[in-house]
Amino acid sequence: TDEAVKMLVQNYADLTLNNMVLDGSELDGEGRYTLSNNCGEVLITGKTKIIADDNKGVAFDACEYASYPVPEVTVEEGSVVDGKIEVTGTAKLVIEGGSFTDLANAVKYAEDGAEITLLENVKGAGIVIEKGFQGGGDLIRGMGVRVESLAIVDGMNEKDGCIFRE
Repeated sequence: TDEAVKMLVQNYADLTLNNMVLDGSELDGEGRYTLSNNCGEVLITGKTKIIADDNKGVAFDACEYASYPVPEVTVEEGSVVDGKIEVTGTAKLVIEGGSFTDLANAVKYAEDGAEITLLENVKGAGIVIEKGFQGGGDLIRGMGVRVESLAIVDGMNEKDGCIFRE
């Protein structure tokens, strides 16, 4: 194991977090995970709040690990996730609602009709290359977040290659 990695909760089972607060904002070390999910079905519901360190912390992950069954994490409306979200391998993340600082990943894994809100402490976002044809940047801008992209790709085809927004 890596002694620099610090986890508040490392989960290998089915888990329901209902009206709980997991505060990992004071974890020290290089890899800081408030909640790490390596196996099982995880439900984040009620007014559950998961908080990570502002700089290097991860609020939660869904991480395919070794030969364990692939984890599935579901976040329901009313939950608050303050920090980064990571999904690796074939792990599954289902966003049915909630408030997030990592809005890009929340939107990426959102179910149709999910009610997602942006936590107020997010001031802006910097994107190196934005996939304009997917609409995520426009969605975030529509929530009042300032988004700066070095380049926006509006499409691709064999004839023209990448089509950049002017």
